[in-house]
Amino acid sequence: MDNATSTVSVVEKSARATLTVACMLGGIVLNVPIIIAIIGTKKLHTQQHILVCHLSLVHLLASSLIMPLQIAFILLGGDLNKKYLRCDGMVLITTSIDCAALSTISSLAVEYFLSLSRPFRQANSSKRNFFLQFSFIWILSICCGIISIGIDYEIFNSICVASNDNWRHILQVFVSSLLPILLTFVSLMYIVQVTNNQQRRIVAVVQIATLAVRTSASAIKIKSVTTSVAYRLGACIICYGPIIACRLGRAKEPVLLSIVTIFWHFAPIINAIVYGLQNRTIMGALKVYVRRRCINPPMPTTSDIRRNIYFRG
Repeated sequence: MDNATSTVSVVEKSARATLTVACMLGGIVLNVPIIIAIIGTKKLHTQQHILVCHLSLVHLLASSLIMPLQIAFILLGGDLNKKYLRCDGMVLITTSIDCAALSTISSLAVEYFLSLSRPFRQANSSKRNFFLQFSFIWILSICCGIISIGIDYEIFNSICVASNDNWRHILQVFVSSLLPILLTFVSLMYIVQVTNNQQRRIVAVVQIATLAVRTSASAIKIKSVTTSVAYRLGACIICYGPIIACRLGRAKEPVLLSIVTIFWHFAPIINAIVYGLQNRTIMGALKVYVRRRCINPPMPTTSDIRRNIYFRG
């Protein structure tokens, strides 16, 4: 009986480690091209695209830092308190990255709403605004991670933080999870409302001869906006809804925590597809960047030739 139990345990650990490795590689492979395309293209240095780049960086950090540690804990037994790492450090890192991802997603929803409600607003932002925004996101995330320190930790409880004090638990769950989710939901709902209002204005002011053309164009716009909103809400609920439910219920069942961890592992892949791979502007910039850098590299300029001769001479 013990041999059968140990065999099942080994198979279960191998399956979980294999799935985590696949999610880790998928998160790295899908997020790195998005970062390269946005950083390497000056036209994409807008508020919305920089937020997408920041979200990809956060997911890249989760895929390259947290998931390898979880794989090591799965294979080595997962006793964090007595072995390889302090429990508090892992909780701090995981909660901070989780909160940073949710805060960036909510910022993207707000920026999407502002871009539709105010079409003539300035899309670009200064470096100072970017610095202040990202500083606020990371300070808030680290504070949520510090609130979560000092808890019991299990191998598959790395993303289900529960404090012994009720006020700390409620504050941590609300600030790190519920508040960004609610902000994202409200912003995306307002996006649909703004799009409907724009369609009514277009239909009201156009002439009869062009009514059908304008109506079809606005209908296409509403369909694309609604589809984008549905994708973003679906990704947010699928990736982070189970985590919030486990945090509120303080779940400790290993099977439930395993399923929740699987959803969290797929977050870098799903968000990369929703915010990056489906964006035609980012994918077009990536193709141009690859063609310019790899297939047809730029010819050296006169200053480059002179600089090369100077350093050789």
